[in-house]
Amino acid sequence: MPSDAEWLPLHDNQQLYLLPISPMNTEIENYLSNLESRMWITRSSRFNASRRLNRKHYCSLASISILSVYGISIPIIQSIVDLSGCSETDQFYSAIATVLSVFILVISLLETSKNYQIRAEKMHESALAISKLCREIEFIKLNVSASEHELANKAKAVCDEYEQSVANCPYNHTVQDYKLCTAQYRKDFAVSAFSSLLIRSRITILDYWLYLLPIVIFPLLILRLYSFC
Repeated sequence: MPSDAEWLPLHDNQQLYLLPISPMNTEIENYLSNLESRMWITRSSRFNASRRLNRKHYCSLASISILSVYGISIPIIQSIVDLSGCSETDQFYSAIATVLSVFILVISLLETSKNYQIRAEKMHESALAISKLCREIEFIKLNVSASEHELANKAKAVCDEYEQSVANCPYNHTVQDYKLCTAQYRKDFAVSAFSSLLIRSRITILDYWLYLLPIVIFPLLILRLYSFC
């Protein structure tokens, strides 16, 4: 029995066989590890992008719906509340309703043009395709009775498929998605717990401030004006 070979037990009809496994070439092993690491980061970032875009889509719908309710409520308030002694406040209400209607129209057009759902779906499909390639890398690493030439060819084939999968996706993940990946797997990227929390908080604020700010400001402004009467 060769001393420099590993052996894999194989059961077949209750018979035990030993299949020789040749040690993998170090250069090929390093190449596969680096490729797997790149694919894992890209896959995680694109899953993050898919989730982020889906959340932005639903936040966009929710914010537009809530602002529309505000716009409808203002004329109702004007008709119910006696503002005869506060003509300036009544005019302010009318101005706010007009500005709110224009704001809703603008944000609706902008958000629709960004195609959040389509981009999220494409990102998810790309991440799933890369996940499949990651499984192929794991299978190649088993190195069951394969020569170095066969391993090199398989590695190149997976790399080509990975590059093609990335190129086929019309959209790309952002730096925010990568940063979120480093925060999620902070031990793998040597990121501290505080930095991880800071990254998550910053991404949340940058993504959702545009939706939350108008929802909070408009009712506060309406209540403030009403208190003057």
